[in-house]
Amino acid sequence: MFEEPLVKAPHLVVALMTVTIMFAYAIESLFKWAKRVGAVIIIITLGIILGNLNVVTQNSPVYHIISTHIIPVSISLLLLRLNLKSIKELDKGILLYFLIGSLGTIAGAVVTFLILGGYVGDEAWKLSGQLTSSYIGGGENAVAVGHYLGVARNYFTAAFAADNVVTALWMLVCLSAPIGFTRFFATRLPESEIEKAKEVSEPFAAYEIVPSVFYSLSAASIIVVLSDYLTTLINKSLIKGEGGLDFPSILLVTTLSLILAQTPLRRYFKVSYLLGVVMFNYFFFTMGAISSVSEVLRIGPSVFVFVATVVIVHAVVVFVVGKLIKADLPRLLIASQACIGGPSTACALAEANEWPHLVAPGILLGILGYAIGNYAGIGVAFFIHNYLM
Repeated sequence: MFEEPLVKAPHLVVALMTVTIMFAYAIESLFKWAKRVGAVIIIITLGIILGNLNVVTQNSPVYHIISTHIIPVSISLLLLRLNLKSIKELDKGILLYFLIGSLGTIAGAVVTFLILGGYVGDEAWKLSGQLTSSYIGGGENAVAVGHYLGVARNYFTAAFAADNVVTALWMLVCLSAPIGFTRFFATRLPESEIEKAKEVSEPFAAYEIVPSVFYSLSAASIIVVLSDYLTTLINKSLIKGEGGLDFPSILLVTTLSLILAQTPLRRYFKVSYLLGVVMFNYFFFTMGAISSVSEVLRIGPSVFVFVATVVIVHAVVVFVVGKLIKADLPRLLIASQACIGGPSTACALAEANEWPHLVAPGILLGILGYAIGNYAGIGVAFFIHNYLM
């Protein structure tokens, strides 16, 4: 470990971050174990190593800019391509199962806070909100909500790592459930299979990429600026008691982005999702670089138990209610996986269990989760903070 950070200048910090992210994706493409772990966890881990060895500074204006300004823009970019009209393609049954799964997540967050809140400490109510957004939407939602709630960086990092482990474990449960639970649930199949779904996106030539980049960045930037302005006006008009929370600007960013994504202007934002993902990778490095290993290890076990308990309660709600309403097991599992892991793991579960008719619904449910995750996470955090503390 170096006594002074080797990399401190902002332009060098950005360069090191970029090279590290590139290296993580290269590792993921070369090794099977890395593919299972995922580039995001590799980026966070490398950030932790470089930060704690003082290779890169743990205190840089670059990190502040990314956390304060880049994250809201990234959230908007991710949402500008979400066409909610595609949700109409889903049958009412699987939408009901997704609702059950979402309510199971909310129940899990609240119950876990009541049981383990004292064990985790002052950050527990914030973690409940962050995990709600993650286990209805995805990791991007968790970042947005966790950032708004001000989750302490070491808790944030530990929760994110535990989140990935628990999500992987839940994937194994869902893969094995058709064997162990078949006698308790219906497993009927539809008469015709639905083709595998892909996001509706018209092909575009290379010369369209640069305009699309700036259309996307301009729209996201305007949305964030407008959201900040409106949030300031709203908070000035609110009468808050002692310890009251401000209205979250991220909800306006989410709402305005989703509204714009449903208009014909959506066709100009073809690369927005890709831009959002690129920007989020810089935040993942930041999250690792500013985290103290000793603190993460100290709080890690309690945070892992907290995260796992949320998913356990989710599982109990899903299987108990599913049994009571005589749910179709494959659809129930896909809906649950869309909540916990998002569209990619829901799609992977459908393919692994040879349920091609459920690939499209799994992707669409994951998209729906992205759209509502921020609302649910902040709603749960507000409820706990105002009524359970």
